[in-house]
Amino acid sequence: MGENSFYRRVKSPAICQPLQVVEVGGHVRVVEEVDMFARQVSFQLKSNMLPDYTRTFESEILPLLRKQKGFEDEITLSNPGSLDAIAISLWENKANAEAYDTNTYPEVLKTLAKVIDGTPKVQTFEAVTTTIHHVAVGAPPPRGTRVC
Repeated sequence: MGENSFYRRVKSPAICQPLQVVEVGGHVRVVEEVDMFARQVSFQLKSNMLPDYTRTFESEILPLLRKQKGFEDEITLSNPGSLDAIAISLWENKANAEAYDTNTYPEVLKTLAKVIDGTPKVQTFEAVTTTIHHVAVGAPPPRGTRVC
């Protein structure tokens, strides 16, 4: 492999697979096979409530998410021309996402009731690719990563 490649255990502890280092828009990204799960929640904000949603998410929802086993990341997207929004959370695996859905999501819905209209639509997905890990060319693997 070239100087920009290194190996990390991915999926199976017995098999080492190469990570692919790619440049996208001037930024170096590491692309790897993933075992990750995503929840997409589509919802409609109440009129003029995007700032309140953002505050509520950052102060009340995000702390709950960070306590959940397997929670990786979340992004919320909004359309400036409408009240539609989408929140996508990434999880280590399906079981962690399902545990959150059963045990914590009902509390999240109650908290968000003041800023959203109707019932959000939840869809789940298996991640196919991600560039969630940012690594500089030639840099060692992230701390705590086991290298073959």
